[in-house]
Amino acid sequence: SIPSSVTIIGAYAFYNASNITTISFEEGSQLISIGAYSFSYSTSLTSIIIPSGVIEMGERAFYNNATSLIIYAEISTKPEGWDSDWNTFNLAVVWGYKETVDDGTMKYAVSSNNSISIIGLSDSAITGTDLVIPSYINGIEVIEIVNYAFFYEDRLSSIVVPSNVKNIGVSAFANATSLTTVTFDEGSQLTSIGASAFENATSLTSIVIPAGVTNIDYDTFSGAVSLETVTFEEN
Repeated sequence: SIPSSVTIIGAYAFYNASNITTISFEEGSQLISIGAYSFSYSTSLTSIIIPSGVIEMGERAFYNNATSLIIYAEISTKPEGWDSDWNTFNLAVVWGYKETVDDGTMKYAVSSNNSISIIGLSDSAITGTDLVIPSYINGIEVIEIVNYAFFYEDRLSSIVVPSNVKNIGVSAFANATSLTTVTFDEGSQLTSIGASAFENATSLTSIVIPAGVTNIDYDTFSGAVSLETVTFEEN
């Protein structure tokens, strides 16, 4: 845990710190700046909570980290002082972060704007999980499936995505080789499917894309060798 009195983390501060798994900051952190390449090549890092006062973030602060790393930012949106290349490989970011919950089936993050982001299966989830994500959890709306949420997740057999979800992140289901069925609830508000979202989802045979989707990024279904039918709903 980094003391609350620290205001600046310099460039390369934790570069190649390959044994660190989590980084936290004491309550009341006065941190305002994180330098370039600060956490790059910290390949065992799985989570970090960025304090709300951080107004500067250097280039490639996160670079060549594990795709399992989730960045929890207490601030609600990216500040202007964060470099455009601070998160080079589009690791999962939860903005306005408040807390993480593991309900025994899935893990999700609750944000200060009263929204929930799905971040993956629970550590205790079993092989052959049929995941039905509710539209609301404790009255809070589920709005997204983050980047890499189910990346290489071979325990997931099927998923029902609630109508409130507007975004499926980059590589969200990539290499989820046991995934056979993806169902979107009626009235889906989904607008965007990220790059490589279903790449190498080799058991997926068909999918119906909701009518509101306006962006399907590159390599979305690349390597999904069993996929025979992609149907686009009409408005």
